Amino acid sequence: MAPTHNATQPRMSSVIPPFLGRWARAGAGRLPPALRDALMIFHVQTQLIFSRTILLILACVFAFFTWLAIVAGIHQPNQAYDFLALQSIVMGLLTCMNLWSAESDGGTLELLMMRMRGPGHLIWFKLRVALVWMMILSFPLFAGLGWFVDLGLGRLLVFWVFSMMAALPMMLLTCVVTTFVRNGLTASVLAVVMAVPVAALTENVPLRWIRFFRLFIPPYKLLEESLPTILGNRLMWLAAVACLVWWLYNRLRRVERWIR
Repeated sequence: MAPTHNATQPRMSSVIPPFLGRWARAGAGRLPPALRDALMIFHVQTQLIFSRTILLILACVFAFFTWLAIVAGIHQPNQAYDFLALQSIVMGLLTCMNLWSAESDGGTLELLMMRMRGPGHLIWFKLRVALVWMMILSFPLFAGLGWFVDLGLGRLLVFWVFSMMAALPMMLLTCVVTTFVRNGLTASVLAVVMAVPVAALTENVPLRWIRFFRLFIPPYKLLEESLPTILGNRLMWLAAVACLVWWLYNRLRRVERWIR
């Protein structure tokens, strides 16, 4: 007779109510295997990103930005963009804080890398979920301010694209710092400490060529420049993003060489 025991398997903590989880699993069972696997991966990575602490911080941040938008009395499009870009950066930092910490703390990063085709695939595997959630969490304030300030669909889309472009380098920088500092909150604070002086320096130095290096330049200032300046500035942004991805790739590549 096989031995019986009442020990329960450890389950990943989740803020999703149990009945919603059962309904989701029942519905996912009827989907094609490829789509079902993609949704399962998205669900698991979402649980790794959003701990209860992160969700509480997100709720406080959302309430703070909503209150700030009402108190500040934002009525001008330029003010709306500055506000939206700032909240996009904050949301991006919060979604990247725990992006790598679960595997680092549990010692399972090597196991995860063995199941991936390479560091580049792992970076995209992790980052895409954070990007999706950053966009979703930023949407309510974009929609609210777009309606309140009457930005119009075209201008709102421009603001959305530039806000996402402002948030992406900060998200990647947080991921890079996380490979040196295990704590996600500390990594995000260090990323801000490193980025703020660079942004202030490129904004305030009275040199004509410095405008090419303004990664966080708002669209209403960039569109005042000539076409070569606009193209040069965006190429520098692309180069900065590529350097951060390359840095993160090399850090993960060292781990891959050790385990393979």
